[in-house]
Amino acid sequence: MIDEAKNWFENLRNDLVNQVQSFEKKSFTEKRWDHHDQGGGLMTKIKGDIIEKGGINISTVSGKFNEKMQKNVLGASKDPKFSATGISVVLHPKSPHIPSMHFNTRFLSTSKQWFGGGIDPVSYTHLTLPTILLV
Repeated sequence: MIDEAKNWFENLRNDLVNQVQSFEKKSFTEKRWDHHDQGGGLMTKIKGDIIEKGGINISTVSGKFNEKMQKNVLGASKDPKFSATGISVVLHPKSPHIPSMHFNTRFLSTSKQWFGGGIDPVSYTHLTLPTILLV
């Protein structure tokens, strides 16, 4: 399941980068990083004419939870090994009339598996998320 989730997040990242590049003249910069146990990620950042500052980042890592984390993470007390993959997106447009968007989602695998994440639209025009999605 981790490979399917990783591929899905990579495709989502590529789609989002392409969508932003379709209207933004400046290009994203990319930087790969390595996790101290296994895996790593790709940071994709932009400072543009429309998007003042943004990042679309993905990672896939694995390792072993320490004793404290084993008690706090679902399924880790049975087996401390984990794999995780996810995406984090932050887009801050220059215009106060365009809502900023922060969201992340991840897939975590221990002896259990689940998706998690959250979304935080920041609107200076007092729009709610359902309203933003309908616009």
